[in-house]
Amino acid sequence: MWYVTRMSGNENILIIGDEPVLFRDISTLTASTPRKVLTADNCAEALHQAKQQDIALVLIDLLLCTGDGGQDAADIRRHCPDALFILIDGGDPERELPSDLLLNVYGYLRKPYRTGEILKTVENALDHKRLLHAHKISKIALLESEGRLANLVVNALMGISIIQNHTVVYQNPAQEEIFEGRKVPFGLDDLKCVQTHDLKKVQNVYKSILEKKTRSAELDFRFTLPVRETSKSVEKSVQCRASTHRHQGKDAILLNMMDITHARELESLVMIKDKMTSLGRVAAGIAHEIRNPLTGINSYLFTLEDLTSEDTVTPDGLKLIRRITAQIQVASNKIESVIKRVLDFSRPSKAKMEMIRINDALEEALDLSAVTIRKKGITLEHDLQENLPLCYGDIHLMEQVVLNLINNAANAVEKNGGEKRIRIASFTGKGRVYVSVADSGAGVPGDLKDKIFDPFFTTRADGSGIGLSISQRIVADHGGTISVGRSDAGGAEFIIDLPVEKRMYPR
Repeated sequence: MWYVTRMSGNENILIIGDEPVLFRDISTLTASTPRKVLTADNCAEALHQAKQQDIALVLIDLLLCTGDGGQDAADIRRHCPDALFILIDGGDPERELPSDLLLNVYGYLRKPYRTGEILKTVENALDHKRLLHAHKISKIALLESEGRLANLVVNALMGISIIQNHTVVYQNPAQEEIFEGRKVPFGLDDLKCVQTHDLKKVQNVYKSILEKKTRSAELDFRFTLPVRETSKSVEKSVQCRASTHRHQGKDAILLNMMDITHARELESLVMIKDKMTSLGRVAAGIAHEIRNPLTGINSYLFTLEDLTSEDTVTPDGLKLIRRITAQIQVASNKIESVIKRVLDFSRPSKAKMEMIRINDALEEALDLSAVTIRKKGITLEHDLQENLPLCYGDIHLMEQVVLNLINNAANAVEKNGGEKRIRIASFTGKGRVYVSVADSGAGVPGDLKDKIFDPFFTTRADGSGIGLSISQRIVADHGGTISVGRSDAGGAEFIIDLPVEKRMYPR
């Protein structure tokens, strides 16, 4: 007679034996559970049932495995590859069993056995089966998870690579695209493609992570690669994050890299636009600076025409001509100086980071904006501390930042009905250099302080909303910060904080 049950997971218990006591003992497992036990009196009958049902646990009396029964038992083993076997033996210990039958044997009991012994063995076998099933499910889930992760890495838009022993051991397709399909070696002496002005920065980051002085670092750098089968080269800018990593049980470096070449090109165009906007604001002052010398030159030329209309020139006339010529030269030099200043400011240029005097940038910005500020009836004050320590930066970029802040201050003060005043100051402290641009305007409302540096955010109808965003980026590239607060005059005060020493890599 057959008794069939399903354990959790569609599992059946099969007893192959002809002892009623064996069935009785195992049946006690069904007393408080939905389990039932199925039995067979011989291996042939059990094999027939095994072909039709899933078997989780087989208890088999080895006395039934002699002769053809032994082969049938081995066939049961092949038809139930995942089942656990408990062998019960009370016969000849030297009897040879089929090798297939011995696979996946969980327990071996000798007759006579105690009821508690076999029940405990069966319970343990069922628990073991559940653990095996749970492990299998977990393994499948892990493989699926790893597959999803691998798919994410392969299809990521960001370049991902792993560096181990100065060699790239893995890079995803996005990283290959950034480096034009090359696996670039990353030894300290092998970074030939990185541009000279960024090489030291990249080497310092790489060395710092390699020596475990820091766990991660972010930096931007540029590199140049030759275009294959041509004499041309391509220049790219990337934003990179490097961090420590374990790969196949060994130390490695994980690189996340994004190609920002196009973004940098767009940013350069936006910066040029911002420069043109700033120049437009001071155009009236520039025209005034040029018109005055030109008026003088024209007056001197009329005087020269009168002096040279005579057939002869007296000694006094000759002295006057020489003095007028010198004045014309002075006026001409002034015009040339104004034009050069405008061209230097407006022309596109790459950042040239070097040790600079920040006051030089402030003085140039003051000269460019002075006439326009005065024509608007604004008092322009400055307090530049002498003998400031040199700081690392680009003087033209810092001039652009300060000029933008002055123009913004002028617009804010011009709308103010009271006192119109702008104050520029520089000072030092705690190994830093500070620049302050303060005004007597209405100030920046508290709810806007976190927004004014956002790209394209503006409160003016004619504003572009890019000036402060670019200024913040320039200052950040110098390793500094720019913040806004309230000035002593009640308006806004922008403070630029710059490091004195050269920034080797971001913290």
